[in-house]
Amino acid sequence: QFNNSFNITSSGRADIKSSMSAFNVDLIRVEANLQQFKNGSWVTIKTWTGTSQDVICSVVGSWYVQRGYSYRMVSTGTVYINGQQVEQANYTSNIRYY
Repeated sequence: QFNNSFNITSSGRADIKSSMSAFNVDLIRVEANLQQFKNGSWVTIKTWTGTSQDVICSVVGSWYVQRGYSYRMVSTGTVYINGQQVEQANYTSNIRYY
C-alpha cells in the first residue's frame, strides 16, 4: 500500500507525506521529491528519503516555496527482499500553484 499527500498552505509552506507498507519484506525505501516548474521543465528542489525494516516506511516534510510557480510532489516506494527489488510504486501529485 502506497499513500501520499501534498499541499501548499497560504503562507507558501509545502507539506508532503509519503508512506508505503508491505509485509514479509526485508526493506522498504520511500523517496519524495518536491518539484518546481521553471523555465519549461520540472526541477527537484527538495528530496526526502526514508528506509525501514519494519512493515511501514514514511517520510514527512515541509519546505517553503517561492511565489509565482507551479509545484508537485513525485514519490517512489520500493520494496526489497534479499537485497533485490521486488516491487516499486510511483506517484505524481496534482499540480499546485502558489
